[in-house]
Amino acid sequence: MEYENLVGLLKARTDAHPERPFLRYYRDESWQDWSYAIVLRRVEAIAGGLAALGIRSGERVAIIAGARPEWLLADLGSMAAGAIVAGVDPRLSPHETACTLDHAEVRVAFVEGPNHAARLAEFRHTMPHLEHLALLEGEAPDGAGLLSLAALEALAEPDQGADLLARQARRPREAPAAICYTSGTTGVPRGAVLTHGQLLGALEAAAHAFGDEHAEVDVWLDAAPPSHALGRVCGQFAPLLLGRTLAFARRGDTLVDDAAEVRPHAIVAAPHVLARMIERVPTRPIRERLGDRLSFVFCGGAPVPTDVEHAFEAEGVHVCAGWGLAETAGPVTLNRPGATRPGSIGRPLPGIEVRVGEDGELLVHGPNVFSGYLRDPEGTEDAFDRNGFLRTGDIGHIDDDGFVHLTGRRKEMIVTTDGRSVAPQKLEQMLRERPFIASAMAYGHQRPFVVALITLDRDALISWHPELSDRPLDDPALHTLVEDEVRRVNDRLAQFERIRAFRLLEGEPADPEPLPRRARRRRAEARHQKLLEAMYAAEQVASRPS
Repeated sequence: MEYENLVGLLKARTDAHPERPFLRYYRDESWQDWSYAIVLRRVEAIAGGLAALGIRSGERVAIIAGARPEWLLADLGSMAAGAIVAGVDPRLSPHETACTLDHAEVRVAFVEGPNHAARLAEFRHTMPHLEHLALLEGEAPDGAGLLSLAALEALAEPDQGADLLARQARRPREAPAAICYTSGTTGVPRGAVLTHGQLLGALEAAAHAFGDEHAEVDVWLDAAPPSHALGRVCGQFAPLLLGRTLAFARRGDTLVDDAAEVRPHAIVAAPHVLARMIERVPTRPIRERLGDRLSFVFCGGAPVPTDVEHAFEAEGVHVCAGWGLAETAGPVTLNRPGATRPGSIGRPLPGIEVRVGEDGELLVHGPNVFSGYLRDPEGTEDAFDRNGFLRTGDIGHIDDDGFVHLTGRRKEMIVTTDGRSVAPQKLEQMLRERPFIASAMAYGHQRPFVVALITLDRDALISWHPELSDRPLDDPALHTLVEDEVRRVNDRLAQFERIRAFRLLEGEPADPEPLPRRARRRRAEARHQKLLEAMYAAEQVASRPS
């Protein structure tokens, strides 16, 4: 084996072709490259800088940023210092970000820039372990208690980073490498701890599944968030495993132009980004518009719309749609060339076993399955069945040809069309805590955003606003009153969790009969389907440009 871990993998690929372009990015109005040798030197410098700050093996570092080359530098540099790296979605609210950093006992956090650092300032007192914030972009203002990335790298002693990297490159596969945070059913995030071996296990299983198919895939274009497994494992680590060039898209809405200029052989993106790409090239051949070399699109986190898949496949671009979790270091199943079935999530990757439990839950076992949740032994124990298979929470079946099909969720998580997980119980509890709201039901599974059905607390209205207590539900003053309360809830939520529209009801939104909670929710959704559909139609019409 030429490598034992991700740090050793970087060293092996650099030794093999040091001058080959590794990272490609757009800056100063042009595309620029960093070779494997340049990346290795900067990773060594970051490792040395972290060591100078006192970071030791096994301690936690976080990265709070979108996809950019510095994300991977900070990730690998932290691993080269022996740290365990938590990826944190930059779209979380400052409060939720602070809770995550505190839970992981993070000592150093990399953030995109001064504005992102300022958003955390209010909550620094809630993070007693956090000692340093390092900016991935820009210079640190004087007296702000921040470090620029360049200043961090300059802290390293000569050869310190290289010595650290060489030592860490020999760590066994069982060494922890990363923490991937995922929402629990109550909305409390859980940190799935992944070892180097589990990350490499997912990568190697996918590479084995493709065989020689990826031999001509030289340039990858990544447009997926690295705080999630799709972006981190498939978008960033996969090109490293293969020794290829990784280009970073500027933004989701520039992906078509980026692809035309970079001319990638593969794109990694969420399904909703692919749908927007199709909308931007309605009258031209897709492959031609995307640089004329595209062969594969890798996506996950949500179903791929059938029309989007057909549009790509018609031009010889294979849509590799798959299924995975944070707890599986990314892909478990994948539709791949020669093994594709529309409507399925593909077959299990080599070496990974998928079973269907007695209640229809999909169970997974393999070299990619996580070690456990950080500081949560009970949650870890509950995550596995008596045979050591991971309980995924997804309901599905496996057809006679081995293709896996998803049919629902064992728990009640909402998964929006861009793959974001939202805990409805969390939103409903927050709404019930507001004055004038008696009960609520959040809705949005496989929808672009979340909406809610809300019941008024008439008793509270009598006490505080008697003039409104007998108004009908469509009264503008009543709507404004509740809208203010919903806005206060939204201010405490991440952007993707926020309630975009609501309707008022008399009585309970969910069925009060003594049924299991999931059954009550489904019955309520069916009963109010027209009202729910009307909210999406109205919101989408209002969002169109005039």
